[in-house]
Amino acid sequence: MGHLRIGFFASAGYRLLPQALSRFAARYPGVEIDLIEGQPHELMTSVQQGEIDLLVVFEHALDPWQPPEGIDVKYFFHEPQLLVVPAGHPAGRRSPRAAEELAGEQWITSYGTGAPVLSVLERACALEGFTPNIRCRSDHYEVILGLVRAGMGIALVPSLGLNDVAGVETTRVAGPRLYRRIGVAARPGNPNPVLASFIAYLGSAAANLRVAAGSGRVEAQESGG
Repeated sequence: MGHLRIGFFASAGYRLLPQALSRFAARYPGVEIDLIEGQPHELMTSVQQGEIDLLVVFEHALDPWQPPEGIDVKYFFHEPQLLVVPAGHPAGRRSPRAAEELAGEQWITSYGTGAPVLSVLERACALEGFTPNIRCRSDHYEVILGLVRAGMGIALVPSLGLNDVAGVETTRVAGPRLYRRIGVAARPGNPNPVLASFIAYLGSAAANLRVAAGSGRVEAQESGG
């Protein structure tokens, strides 16, 4: 018996978290599991206060952050940001492409984070010297992909967010730091007896994960931090 409380961001719930949960639950069928979905910055205080045992997190290379006091983060792999275009779009036929070649396109992007509040797309384009023409913002990758599929624009989407690529094409974009790191945050003094075991299962799932999305792949990497 036991109790484990896990926070996670939405796209980690497509493949990464379910793989770890299925193996963990088979090994520890008596452990009660609570799952709380939210953005890492929204749930981090709950980890500090002991309301959540561990939190699956991401860190964009273009928007880095430091864990708060009393929290350790272990990163498992680097996940590429991929260009997503409607099927048949010229940008899907060549790889890699520089973001500046796409300056005239309509874009679908997220609401952004950090200070100033900018999406990864906006940060990447700023490094290339232009401001993207944004048609719509959404923090839901299903919405972004649906709009791209309908021909309303193109987008940058992390590989874990590509749950359904029907009707779209994906490719790499040449550019600095177009990836995010995926890992887990927890309090090092947490006495939960099954915490270390679940983190090990999560690391194993991350090491086995290969997300094929067009020409992009998530390659498992061991990384400290």
